[in-house]
Amino acid sequence: FKILIKSVPEKGKANKELISILSKHFKVPKSTVSLLSGHTSRNKIINIEKH
Repeated sequence: FKILIKSVPEKGKANKELISILSKHFKVPKSTVSLLSGHTSRNKIINIEKH
């Protein structure tokens, strides 16, 4: 996926927005979406747990 994030990449704001967007898209709680790698990179690996 390519996702456009509007938040600035400061203090995890962009990562939080990404998690929010993905949780809405996949219709899962935010708590099931986690960032595995790429915390400070444009490329990220995301995990979405089954609920």
